[in-house]
Amino acid sequence: AHARDVLMRMSPLHLRTRTGMVASLRTRTDLRVYERMFVESMYPLSMFPPMPWNSSPVVFDIGAHTGLFALHVMDYLPQGHVHAFEPHPDHLK
Repeated sequence: AHARDVLMRMSPLHLRTRTGMVASLRTRTDLRVYERMFVESMYPLSMFPPMPWNSSPVVFDIGAHTGLFALHVMDYLPQGHVHAFEPHPDHLK
């Protein structure tokens, strides 16, 4: 592991999303994913049309890893319900 990963695991970065939710980042990979989603808008959820027929949509994040995509969805759909699953136990650390 890189020395920065060791330091980040000892003292994770706590960054906020647009709506104020806190993401705890423990590796450089987590930090890069955060940057791509929340800073660079690599996954622009606003390109999907609004769903007027469903005021509280349900979203399933299968293979959620650290849950950053689920946080991104919650920023875009604060009235929605997100269910995040990570089936691989090594990714839950």
